[in-house]
Amino acid sequence: MKNRFWLLFLILLVGCEKYDKIDFESVLGEYFHTVPSKDYSHLELRNDFTYHFDQAQSHSCEIWGHYYGKWEIDNNKIILLEGVDLDTFISVRGNRNIKTDTLLVVFEQDLLDSFPNLQIRFGWFKKDYKIEQNEIVFDKYAFCSENQIFRDTSIFPFDKESRYQYFSIEMKLRAGNFYKEINHVLSYGKLKIGLNDFKNDYPKSKKLLEYKMKNEILYSEGKDGWIYEHQLIQREEQGF
Repeated sequence: MKNRFWLLFLILLVGCEKYDKIDFESVLGEYFHTVPSKDYSHLELRNDFTYHFDQAQSHSCEIWGHYYGKWEIDNNKIILLEGVDLDTFISVRGNRNIKTDTLLVVFEQDLLDSFPNLQIRFGWFKKDYKIEQNEIVFDKYAFCSENQIFRDTSIFPFDKESRYQYFSIEMKLRAGNFYKEINHVLSYGKLKIGLNDFKNDYPKSKKLLEYKMKNEILYSEGKDGWIYEHQLIQREEQGF
């Protein structure tokens, strides 16, 4: 009888485990692996309720996946919803030009009408580019200089045009739970982006991950077969 009492007590004790209160302002930012850890995952929670999650295991080069979508707070948990890849719905037409130091990106009006809150980022820049008069002018030379891409000669030759041609920088489009990646954008001089036949009757987004927080550490729950259990903590420095 005593054993049953203590078993019930332990069950109730575990069930009453206290987690940190989660609110919008306090959880915004970037999260990296705790130290020590075999997991090098990274999560960015943005103030427009979109996220970017990198799943990495054991080593910085072993990236298992990149995930985009919307996030929300529900029942004191952070929920990551699986984003919808617009790859087959967005048309991308481009002119390659490794001699120019700028990239002109033109957005067709039908795309902007369908996604009025479209946000644009390049590479690992942690800022959104503003679309003005349906265009963005991206300074390729300034980007490469600021991020020391011209200095690393271990992979590609030093000359500027080789870096434009081979260095894999992505342009990332996002709008709520929709996203799109366009690779090797430094090799282009102009990109024109519009819509193909677009369907807006997608089913409700699936849950990718959920987190609880304890002592300011995020603990993952609800993982799928490709995502490992992991712990993340908020900090500013690069985690991998």
